[in-house]
Amino acid sequence: MPTNPSPFALLENRLKLMRALAALATTAVAGPALFGALAHADGPQPRRGKGHAEDIVLDTLEAFGTLNVDNIVRYFSPDILYQSTGFPDLVGLQAARDYIAPFMSVFSVIDYQVTNVLSQGGIVATERVENYVVSPNSPIGTPGAHMVLPVAGWCEVRRGLIVRWSDYYNQCDVTRQTGIPTGGC
Repeated sequence: MPTNPSPFALLENRLKLMRALAALATTAVAGPALFGALAHADGPQPRRGKGHAEDIVLDTLEAFGTLNVDNIVRYFSPDILYQSTGFPDLVGLQAARDYIAPFMSVFSVIDYQVTNVLSQGGIVATERVENYVVSPNSPIGTPGAHMVLPVAGWCEVRRGLIVRWSDYYNQCDVTRQTGIPTGGC
């Protein structure tokens, strides 16, 4: 009987897949046909324009840095499906908002560095490194602790709003670096 892989193994497999897709996207023949854009850590790539799925996702990631939940959820559809490793699926704008809002008081810094973006139509996949600092007034975790978290995620955008947000990361990294219990370790 096959065993279930660990969440870390699943994340590693997703990251390998995203790297393979990124490599494929840069080939002269396959890249333009399969993917709308590819952004690298070595510099920003031109944006596609207001309303493009890729820009909506990148703008949402940037909004996390404002530490203002309203700036983030304005990009979400009323019926969004929000998925984050180790937590139950959340359906609806209010559920996603209620999940994200507490993070705004736990962290004093949230900064996402996108290393790869792959998009086609309304589907946008990102590989990124998320940087956090636990707030001195945080009710949980180790105040001042820094966390560097590799994340792979994908979103689906329809009619200018995100209808699905899915992130994959190692929960043990969160606990180990911040002292914040995640239940996954």
